[in-house]
Amino acid sequence: DMTVAEYLNFAYDLKGCKLDREKHLNEICEVVRIGDVKNRLIGNLSKGYRQRVGIAQALIGSPDVIILDEPTVGLDPRQITEIRAMIRKLGETRTVIISSHILAEISEVCDHVIVISHGRIVADDSMEALESSMNSRGKLSLTAKCATDDAADVLDGISSVESYTEELAQDGYSRFTIEFSPENDPSEELFFAFAGKNIAITDMSHERLTLEDIFLKLTETPAENTEKEAEEDYTPQFTNSDGEESNEEEESEE
Repeated sequence: DMTVAEYLNFAYDLKGCKLDREKHLNEICEVVRIGDVKNRLIGNLSKGYRQRVGIAQALIGSPDVIILDEPTVGLDPRQITEIRAMIRKLGETRTVIISSHILAEISEVCDHVIVISHGRIVADDSMEALESSMNSRGKLSLTAKCATDDAADVLDGISSVESYTEELAQDGYSRFTIEFSPENDPSEELFFAFAGKNIAITDMSHERLTLEDIFLKLTETPAENTEKEAEEDYTPQFTNSDGEESNEEEESEE
């Protein structure tokens, strides 16, 4: 029921901020781009603008650390892009901690990741180091315009290709998933080897674990795996009238 300006002044007083009021609040409004709605009621703003007002309130007093919980939930694609850009800008001058299950968002705006599972920290590293450690095996997919046997002959002659799996071949194209050691990427050698056989490569792309894949691998505990296996192997046991165990439930008698 307050206007944006009223609310920010209210938050300024609650925090006992000592910075120059007018200058400080105007700078914050400029950073989060809400200057054009300062005199509008918060209840009449879009979800995106209300998110901006919330972040503006958090910035009052120029804290060194800002914690944001699911900052883009419920926003449309344009608003999400704008909020993420704003968060990256804030991160240039202070620490911004984001708590989120939207892992695409984490990939977009964060340079350091902490993954918590069952109250324990299971990963604490930079985004690059985390992806590198989890992608310990190099993998790429390759599609060539030739018979499967011809493609296999080429692959067999490349030492950096440690193994490959034939995928479904269609319409004269052969498809393979190739594994290799990350320090021996065979991409360039593959290109020239197939070209030397006058075979066209129509697609070659590296497959890497996404942050979603990494999260699932890190948070899947041995206990969970054991429980899954136990559920799959479990056979209900019932006791008959003589106290003997049976695998079938006896029919009740009326």
